[in-house]
Amino acid sequence: MHDYIEDYKIILNIIDSVPYASIATTGVDCAPWNTPIHVAIDDHINLYWASTKESVHSVNIKSNDQVFIVIFDSSDALYKGKGLYIRASAREITDDHELAFSKECMKKTLTPDKLKLMSNSKPFKTTRRMYIARPEQLWINDAIFNDEGRLIKDFRREINLEKLINFKQDYKSNT
Repeated sequence: MHDYIEDYKIILNIIDSVPYASIATTGVDCAPWNTPIHVAIDDHINLYWASTKESVHSVNIKSNDQVFIVIFDSSDALYKGKGLYIRASAREITDDHELAFSKECMKKTLTPDKLKLMSNSKPFKTTRRMYIARPEQLWINDAIFNDEGRLIKDFRREINLEKLINFKQDYKSNT
């Protein structure tokens, strides 16, 4: 039987150490679009980011809320990198309480220098808006190697979102 606890630890490491994701959207013309974004992730694995309303991915989300997000740790050796694959629904945040929460999540991902820069500007009062993606399905990549270390097969393993959230909450309270 597979050790999902190890997967959960890998996912939490990715979430904590990789601040960028790639979000794939499609518009009304069904044309695919992929955009790198700086993300913050809360305890329920919801993803937050700021973008202008005019960005292609923002326009696409307005017409089709289904997105696919990848957060990949490419710092490992070839074929050893781990990634989190997320099918989600996304939308612009308009509720004041949710907006304040999303901004707090984003602030936690910023360095002191960037926080200072952010406090001197008003990016959320202009054309930038906060967005949220709520996960519906998650996968982590894995691979099988032969005895010489050559890649035989790579694949994705589905992760139970509820179990991951529970693990994250327990893990945080024990560390």
